[in-house]
Order: sequence, then C-alpha cells, then structure tokens
Amino acid sequence: MKHTSAVNSYRRHGLAIALCGALAAVGLPAMASDQDSPTLDKIRANGIITVGYRESSVPFSYLGASGKPVGFSLALCERVIDRLKTELRMPALRTTFMPVTPANRTALIQNGTVDLECGNTSVTEERARQVGFSLPVFFSQLTWLMQPDITDVDQLKGKVVVVTAGALSLSVVTRVSNERGLDLKIVQPKDHAESFLMLQSGRAAAWLDDDIVEAGHTATANPRKAFRQQKVPNGAYPYAFMLRKGDERFKSFVDGVIADDMASGAFAQLYRTWFEQPIEPKGVNLALPMSDTLKARVSMVQARKP
Repeated sequence: MKHTSAVNSYRRHGLAIALCGALAAVGLPAMASDQDSPTLDKIRANGIITVGYRESSVPFSYLGASGKPVGFSLALCERVIDRLKTELRMPALRTTFMPVTPANRTALIQNGTVDLECGNTSVTEERARQVGFSLPVFFSQLTWLMQPDITDVDQLKGKVVVVTAGALSLSVVTRVSNERGLDLKIVQPKDHAESFLMLQSGRAAAWLDDDIVEAGHTATANPRKAFRQQKVPNGAYPYAFMLRKGDERFKSFVDGVIADDMASGAFAQLYRTWFEQPIEPKGVNLALPMSDTLKARVSMVQARKP
C-alpha cells in the first residue's frame, strides 16, 4: 500500500534511535557522568520532580478509581523517582503530577514545565529533534478501529474519522485520504477518551491510533461493541518516556533504572500487573502478553548487563 511509506520512516528512525539509547545506557552507573543536567539541577533546587501523565491512556497512564494517576508507565517512573531520592540524597523529594495531552506534551518538556513524561508517547524522528527519549518500554501497532459494518478502509470514503490531537496517526490518515481519494472528514478530539466516545456513539466511522490505546478503551466500554480492526502494515513503533533533549546525564539515569528493572525481572512483573491481570477502575484484564519485540529488547538488555 502506498500509505505505508510514512509509517516505515517513523518505524525505521524510531527504532534506530531507541536502539542507540539502549546500547548506550546498559551497564552504566546511574550517575556516572560529570555533565551538567538542567533537569537534575531544577529538581535539586526545588525539591520537586514534575511528572507528566495522561488522563485516559489505559493501562499506561490514566486516572484510577481514586482519581489519582496510575498505570504501567507511572509505576516504572515511580521506581525512577525512588532511585533518584537515593542518588540525590533527597528522601523528602516530592512528586508533582501534571496532566498532559498529545497536543501539549512536547512543549511542556521543552520549556521545562515537566521533567519526565510518563505516558505512552511513540518515538519518532520528528519528536527526537525536539525532545529526548528513554529506553523503549513498549511496542505498539497502529490500527484502524472501525464501525462493525465497515470491513475495509476504502469503505470510509466521505466519512468522519477521528485522530486524537497531536497523535502520530494524523499524517497517516491524511496520506491515506489523499492517495486513495477518500475525502475523509478528519476530526481531532483533545484526548483518547473523546476520540473513543465519538466512535462509540456513532459520530465517527473510524478511529486510527495505537492498538493498545484502543484496547484499553474497548475493554472498559459500557456497553461493549464489536468494532472491526485493520492493522496499518509496518505500523509498529516503540513507546518511551520523554525528557529534555540534550540532558544526557538525566537520560542515562532514567535508562539505567529501566535497564536494571529489565535485568532483575521487576519490569516483567510490572508488565504482568498492568497487562495480564485485572486493573482498576473496573477490574478489566487486557490479557495482553508481552510482544516478541519487547521480549527481545528485554533479553538484549539482560545480556548486556554486567
């Protein structure tokens, strides 16, 4: 298909960037650099680390039953913060949580408002020009979620398609619409919850996003609806945590904690907790085993740890 060229580019560059980060981080002591770190300097000065989270990205980062941020990404970031308290000798270090969206998350990292974004952001060449990324923590698949009576993307001609504002999938939808002459009516809701609501209510014929993001919403939907799925060929790419570009000392620290968790089995345990067991708020089990791609990444890290 013609529209795969954009996805191939994102996938190729994103994986290359992530791989370089993995190879650079594994085996390094957590704070083994004398480089300046604007992020660490800010954290020391304020006694606070500001974490960006998503409000509806199940199971990575979302508001749980108590109204507080929870999820796989936040659990991993908690481990980073716990190690940071020790390394900086700041046991009283406080964490401030700030909600972010696909539309504003990059800017909030760039301007220093958010120190570490713990959500489900995909690594792309374009984003890597603006922000830094941690080791990959997940690999997703770009997938069309369509109304039950639609069996192929070509049947979307002239219909409303939703793409969450700021999401990578906008360029793919635009390309597909232009190259196939579909004249898609593209609507960009502010977050994933609103995107799914438009699909669930029938106001949209399809939603293009990551399979795991869609799965989180369909699994918790009431009532449940049997949507059609169609994968975008070669549309797999990594998720990682965003941090300030050029802050190699902070990146090495974050990567070191993730790598240690991968090597020790703590990462796999957290994965099972959030993807293979019932999770709040409704006790839904996504029943999604770790992908072969992520297993291979974890194994590579384990092999390189001293």
